[in-house]
Amino acid sequence: AMLALPLVASLNFYLGYPLRWFCAHSTSVLLSAFGTVTSPEGASLWWNGKTILIDAPCAGIAMLWIGLYLGALFSYLNSAQTLRTLINLSMAGALVILANVIRNTLLFYKESGMLDLPHWTHEAIGLVTFALFVPCVYFVCHAQFSFKRSTP
Repeated sequence: AMLALPLVASLNFYLGYPLRWFCAHSTSVLLSAFGTVTSPEGASLWWNGKTILIDAPCAGIAMLWIGLYLGALFSYLNSAQTLRTLINLSMAGALVILANVIRNTLLFYKESGMLDLPHWTHEAIGLVTFALFVPCVYFVCHAQFSFKRSTP
């Protein structure tokens, strides 16, 4: 029943701008590390006299929803206890945000005009990033952690 709620719309309203702001600032750091100096301006990037916007769909809300759903699903399938489920959901959320920053960094090169790519590559970059992200969530949710102290 919870899956039928308009949760994605609510998440877009409350988390859309903060996630785009975070992505813009994180993307700027990554681009600077790769030698492309940009400056974040709110939820956009300023580069070479142009503003590169991070639109609402690029906030990653849908990917966050799916990532948290997968974290919950994998926790259920593994009969995870409450603490482990919370860890899985936290890690899935962190992985989604990381994947979204990487996606926005890659999209910068296309949208800024540095790379002349066909229009369909915008969606393809998002799809490939998502396809690489899902196995990471699977691995994190299925990894076995040991919190026992070893005694000498």
